[in-house]
Amino acid sequence: MVALFTKFCSQALTVFLLILPVLFSKSNAGVIVVYWGQNGGEGSLTKHVTPVDINAGNYGLSYEANANSVADYLSNNFLGGKSKSRPLGTAVLNGIDFDIEKGGPHYDTLARSVNLPPSTPNAFQNSWNRWTSSIKAGQFFVGLPASCAAAGSGFVRSNDLINKALPFVKRSPKYGGVMLYDKFNDDKSGYCSKIKGKL
Repeated sequence: MVALFTKFCSQALTVFLLILPVLFSKSNAGVIVVYWGQNGGEGSLTKHVTPVDINAGNYGLSYEANANSVADYLSNNFLGGKSKSRPLGTAVLNGIDFDIEKGGPHYDTLARSVNLPPSTPNAFQNSWNRWTSSIKAGQFFVGLPASCAAAGSGFVRSNDLINKALPFVKRSPKYGGVMLYDKFNDDKSGYCSKIKGKL
């Protein structure tokens, strides 16, 4: 019995030593991060995380002037405008996603008043280079809607991502992977499974 146990431990140790370098080796492969929690059709995460109830509070734009002030702030601090307090340094976002749960007046004014930077054929590559060189972060993810239904615009077909965007971003040592919005739409479209082996 002791000999059998010793042989088993020896085999287990050999397998562990063969796997150990894989666990700690550096890889340039990206990961997929999927946004969860926007749609009740995604199922429950209670098996995996502790639920936290966060009350979003009372917010809104009382006046059109408020909408214009917020638009100026966003334009100057995150888009192509100028400000001494830019949280992301010189990086310029190419858009803003407003997720307005409660609705209310003046959001249309806000959306129309934000000054988006001009778009060029190389806008994504220019933005990626600017972000990865000026924002102090270890990894950057390419964020995409998981289906046409997940966003009004901005959907990128999986083949375009694989053949056009990924070859460029994967050259960056700061490439972390792809972030998809959201799990419900990913479950329906299968986007994650289409790109998984190409990251």
